[in-house]
Amino acid sequence: ETGLSLVYLGLESGVQAQLDRWSRRCTVEEGLKAVEVLQRLGILIQAGFILYDPWTTLKEIIANLEFIKKVRVVSLPLFVRAMEIRPGMALEKKLIENGNVYREASFDYSYSFYDPKVGTFRDIVSYVFGNLLEFYKKFAELRESSVLPIEYVAKLEKQLILKATGIALDIAISLRSSLIKDSQKAREYMNAWKKEADSLLENILHSFASLIAIHNTEDANVETKTLVN
Repeated sequence: ETGLSLVYLGLESGVQAQLDRWSRRCTVEEGLKAVEVLQRLGILIQAGFILYDPWTTLKEIIANLEFIKKVRVVSLPLFVRAMEIRPGMALEKKLIENGNVYREASFDYSYSFYDPKVGTFRDIVSYVFGNLLEFYKKFAELRESSVLPIEYVAKLEKQLILKATGIALDIAISLRSSLIKDSQKAREYMNAWKKEADSLLENILHSFASLIAIHNTEDANVETKTLVN
């Protein structure tokens, strides 16, 4: 009633073990309830989410992807973005004690994943979603500039996240089953996933260009060319 239309929600994870590791003092169920309340009120959601930390397992990634399919309120870059560990954080000491950290700059650290399949998953997703991620940067710029009606953009983004999550889940499940252990087989799977992701991008581009044409006719040609390029 006061005009609230969008909430940034710190979901962070759909796995309780991760929330506990980060001392979040909240539960997965509470996060789902928050999403449910906001959606029932017709309030749009942007959510903070962390798919990777040093202790993330492939099992946790699969559970998180299932959670993302359910809520669909996260952004595409989360598929490749890892938790930043910085001096003073509670997790800093744990990383140093385990010898799994090196200082990359004065304000943060880099680290390796304890589960090697997590690193493989992230590398594959980075390759497969390469073109989608480039598009998303331009998509986010237009979304934040309020050029387009936010409710239409949110609907389109949900479609993108749902389908991208399906591809990511297929990658994670294949890794769990060791279906892509052989290098030749891995290349075949990766090329198939990239083709699927690029097909998704083509469909999203078409929908996005139509949205621009309908709601911003004067600049439609300019904006569409920018996105396609």
